Amino acid sequence: VTGSIDHEGEALADTAGGFLFPSVVEGRYAFDLFRDEDGDGKYSYGRPFPFVPSEVFRVHPDSIKVRARWPVEGVTVHLPDQP
Repeated sequence: VTGSIDHEGEALADTAGGFLFPSVVEGRYAFDLFRDEDGDGKYSYGRPFPFVPSEVFRVHPDSIKVRARWPVEGVTVHLPDQP
């Protein structure tokens, strides 16, 4: 998550796909995510030989407005299954 004042954060999705950022400064945020297929906690770009595909990555198409002490709901980003 990248904010308008250079804040970044990470969150892991639970088994239902929900996520929580417990302490976020009020503002507008860009939102991107990836499926950590290899479990190393970092985005893997893949490699050409032997072929390993990159991890699935998505960017939310709009910024998300975060208000102080208010939950933000309804943010949905779908990650397709890896081929």
